Amino acid sequence: MLSLPSRLRKHLLYQFILRTFISIVSTSYVHPDEYFQSMEVVSKLYFGLDTFIPWEFQTDHAIRTIVTPVLVTGTPYFIGSIFNVVQNGWYLLISPKIVLVLLSLTIDIIGFKIHQKYVISKANSGQTLLFLFSTSW
Repeated sequence: MLSLPSRLRKHLLYQFILRTFISIVSTSYVHPDEYFQSMEVVSKLYFGLDTFIPWEFQTDHAIRTIVTPVLVTGTPYFIGSIFNVVQNGWYLLISPKIVLVLLSLTIDIIGFKIHQKYVISKANSGQTLLFLFSTSW
């Protein structure tokens, strides 16, 4: 099991709350096609809904893989189907965002661990690095 220092756990908790809040209340996306196309592809794949599949994902024109949509959007949809919450539009919209928030926190953990291993000066013990990751998100 990965042991995390208390300051990193505290940082991750704050960042989870902040990033989740921002992802829920934000009405814009950096790449809206990526987000909405993932929902369309996965909804057809998992629920058999009649959705529009973008040409990039169609088998005769496939230039993109469905691995990322399945991991980011499909995982929470699958979990939601186990607990019978997939009919809830709020869940379908928010759950992929939460997965992306969790994935973003892994970058903080990896950066902190690299800093601990390779930076000789332990003066700030990774706090500056965590601050930079936090403000660039």
